[in-house]
Amino acid sequence: MFGRKSSKTRRQWKDAPDPGTESIAPARHPDAEAASSVVRRVFVEVGGEDVADFDVDVSATTGPLTVRLEAVWHGTVAPTAGLGAGSGVDTALNSWNAGHTVPRAYARLDDSDQIRVCADSVMTCGAGVTVQQLDEWMRRALAGLSALREYLGQRWPGAATDAVAAPVGQVADGDITALVVDGNPYGLLGGKTPAVLLPRIGVEVVGRTEVKESGVSGRRGNGYLRFADGPDVALHDGTLSVSSGIALGTPGSLDPDTVDWLHALCGRVNALPGSVVAVFDGANLTCAVHRPVGSGLSDAQLTDAVTRDRVAVRETVLMLLSEIREDSAGTDGVEDGSADA
Repeated sequence: MFGRKSSKTRRQWKDAPDPGTESIAPARHPDAEAASSVVRRVFVEVGGEDVADFDVDVSATTGPLTVRLEAVWHGTVAPTAGLGAGSGVDTALNSWNAGHTVPRAYARLDDSDQIRVCADSVMTCGAGVTVQQLDEWMRRALAGLSALREYLGQRWPGAATDAVAAPVGQVADGDITALVVDGNPYGLLGGKTPAVLLPRIGVEVVGRTEVKESGVSGRRGNGYLRFADGPDVALHDGTLSVSSGIALGTPGSLDPDTVDWLHALCGRVNALPGSVVAVFDGANLTCAVHRPVGSGLSDAQLTDAVTRDRVAVRETVLMLLSEIREDSAGTDGVEDGSADA
């Protein structure tokens, strides 16, 4: 794998090239196109071209290194469905985002004023990324797209089933592991990436209150860390989630129009660049970043991830809180509770 192209080979991320034990650091300022070529190669290797009903594009940007998968569903929804209707697109996508860590889904209007469902998965890699980590992230994103396809097909039957377009742009060839050398422009990292466990996460933030749970699957390491200030951190079956929220009422206490508006507000946030997803469950508005960590993280990567994701979530919660307060000024539509941002 990654030394050849085979459309019939579908390995799990754990079988992707191991980063090894030798510490290898990329250039301080990776090249965006070079990094994109590697991301596109991983996309092809894991079968991204076989995803149905979506146009998919993968790329990388720098400052910091960020890899992204963006998809547009081939189906369209009539504008009469309304982006904020009680049973419309925003509500349906809010339900999806509340129940899935990947991909983040949102709606937009196309040039024909039809509603299009978009989805993305974004991972910031400020301390570099291993080939194995790219493989895991890509596989999870594509698996999420397959699940989203089923969800959208049930919600809006009759969608088109055209094949996904091939990735646009340069695709790296040869053995990708040969690119993992000191100072490489691809952002590729080499070296140990230990398992991400609660004790490792906890040392990154002072003032934590550690609460361990066995998790639904009973896997070792599942649980969460609560903090006196700022977003909490949870670990569940290979996904690291940073989240924070605002209590806006109790279930059923808000009128339907207010709930519609909050779903639409979440939809606007989810259409913004970045990896923060916002959802409203009828009582609480929650912002989160979900990051796959099944292939481990180095100490530098873990510090970078926890720090960046907590900042991103906190800033998004404060932005939403400001907008809610501004909109509800002089009305009794929403009374925000305390935010743990």
